[in-house]
Amino acid sequence: MTNNTIKLQNAIPKKVLEKYRGAPYVDGSQPGKNGTYVPITTPNFPDNRDPKGTDLADYIKKSDGFHWGLYGSPLVAELPSGERVIYDGGHRVAMLQSFYPEITEFPCTVIQVSSMEEVNRLFYKINGFSSKNVTSELRFINQIKGQENMPHHDKMIAVLEKTGLVVAENEDNFVPVKNKNFRFKMNVGPLYDMVYDARYVDNAIWALNLYKKAWDYDTTKVVTGQIAKALWQLKCTYSDYKHWDLFEDWLVGAISYNSSKRDWLFSTKYEHDRMEKRFLGTALGIMEIFINNSNKKYPGKTPKLALIESLYKEHADKRKQKLSKVA
Repeated sequence: MTNNTIKLQNAIPKKVLEKYRGAPYVDGSQPGKNGTYVPITTPNFPDNRDPKGTDLADYIKKSDGFHWGLYGSPLVAELPSGERVIYDGGHRVAMLQSFYPEITEFPCTVIQVSSMEEVNRLFYKINGFSSKNVTSELRFINQIKGQENMPHHDKMIAVLEKTGLVVAENEDNFVPVKNKNFRFKMNVGPLYDMVYDARYVDNAIWALNLYKKAWDYDTTKVVTGQIAKALWQLKCTYSDYKHWDLFEDWLVGAISYNSSKRDWLFSTKYEHDRMEKRFLGTALGIMEIFINNSNKKYPGKTPKLALIESLYKEHADKRKQKLSKVA
């Protein structure tokens, strides 16, 4: 007899099932003592989405097993007829069904409802405005404080420590905690992008330290990721350039005259599209201004615009081709 009453969109990979089915709970965790226990065969709310087996596999692999401390309490609606349906937490119950077929009951919170229409309303509200996904920054903070071994986190923390920056949810909740006198904070996305390739981690440190120096006046305390990534891209692209001291002095001086971040994005001159590639236009704009303003002052000591220009145009051409196919 199977307990898999919750239909899956696709199958859980065989290797994952073999590794985790019936495995000990992570850290010896156990079900909570409170809550109502209902049969594991309680069906999912019919208007809910069917969980994907591949998603269940990802969830259990990330925690390397089933951890009751991450389980929470699924919500089960009980209709006047006595019928019960799961309207929040179907993925968690599906994991129990799939990986622990010997389980006969699961702990939950049972809510009395008057009709299936009320379940629809509850489902909409809990997935609409009664709950909110945590920010990437808050996830990162808790992963670091929880000592989770996540890809590239070691490099991200190293860059933060060497630049004095933090990833922060607020003034009292940030990492790394050693940077308690932080001046700037930044978002996880651009930081991750700059350290993804280990060869360019030092370039990330350089770019963020230069950003701090140039925008030292900034009272928002927030690094504009698009500009920071643009500086990082320039350092990566012009790896053979020998006169970065001239560039640094120029940038700090130029920003002292015009500190508007909006102007330094170059979004009106160089078309921007998807967020993850917008920094290419910003990098091109910054380098173009540097070369134009410095050629006479430093003859022979400015790089060629063609390097960053070709990267920008290459991406622009790919985008045009993609749009033309859609049209």
